[in-house]
Amino acid sequence: MFISSPANRLANLPPLSLRGLSSHTNESKEINMFYVKNVPNWERVLRIVMGLMAFIFAAMNWGSPLAMGAGVMGAVLSMTGLFGFCPMCAMVGRKLGKGA
Repeated sequence: MFISSPANRLANLPPLSLRGLSSHTNESKEINMFYVKNVPNWERVLRIVMGLMAFIFAAMNWGSPLAMGAGVMGAVLSMTGLFGFCPMCAMVGRKLGKGA
């Protein structure tokens, strides 16, 4: 009786490729591995400003639960503004229009 090991099963798979699902197909389309921006520029600026305000409030009042929550919220708002990507917006399917 021949028992197949995991290494034998993986040996028959095609190599991974960043240009498509498999290197054995003729179609070669680029896959975006990171993220697609889903926050428009005006909202990015607003998120950065509001995030910095919340972060400054937290720094001035550190120790209370409200200040710690504001600090976390400020950090998240600032990061989503800097990167232009909001995971929650992506979960609900928000996409930028061509004019944004």
